[in-house]
Amino acid sequence: MRPYPDELIQGMRWSLQNVIVPELTSDWAKSVAGSLNRLLAIVEVRWQKEAAYLIQDTQEMGELFRTLSKAFREAPLSGQAALGALAKEMQQTLTTAHRAEGEYPSVPVLTGENAAYRQTLCNVIEGMKDAAKNGASKETLDGLRHQVRLFLRRQTDRDSELAQATFGRPVQPPPPQPTARATAGQ
Repeated sequence: MRPYPDELIQGMRWSLQNVIVPELTSDWAKSVAGSLNRLLAIVEVRWQKEAAYLIQDTQEMGELFRTLSKAFREAPLSGQAALGALAKEMQQTLTTAHRAEGEYPSVPVLTGENAAYRQTLCNVIEGMKDAAKNGASKETLDGLRHQVRLFLRRQTDRDSELAQATFGRPVQPPPPQPTARATAGQ
């Protein structure tokens, strides 16, 4: 199904820079066009990486939930009712089907699944804070919090790579598009 989405995005960026921007006369319009070019660069990067990052992020949260949930059910944390409830919430998140069996994992479906996992993770982080205040083993919680921080670091690295199209590096101009005359002779 041509043109592919990345080709459409590159074509829009090329048209913006090479057809529209040269016709603009005000600095404001040129600034807005530059912002649109950056937004299209973000869309281009997200098109390439979003699904893989969502899958990786959700899988890693699932591994973290299994580790935390097991620790919350074992001594010395097993006596903490709030942590037991969080272990159940994590298990519920892990077992909830976010897409039908065999369904192609579209980005909107993956985003919804990831959002549910992130909400559970927020609840777990807050619950661990509360458990520490209520006398849970500081040593055990510190080790578990370290695992959460390592996951959050990896998650931040993925999010950062997606954001670099706007904030981390200059946006490269779109690649030159061949003209109809140049391709007609091929």
